[in-house]
Amino acid sequence: MPSGRIDAKVNPTVSIAGPASRFQGDYFEEELARLVSDAANMIELKIQEY
Repeated sequence: MPSGRIDAKVNPTVSIAGPASRFQGDYFEEELARLVSDAANMIELKIQEY
């Protein structure tokens, strides 16, 4: 494992998977959207710490 900081461009990705019936209505538009946004924010914070 290399030591020190590695200067490289990072392209994080958040993906979701499941049955199409789960990706509709309030769950999709509100709750799932919030969960994906929270995950993206956590990834961004981790990258900034690196």
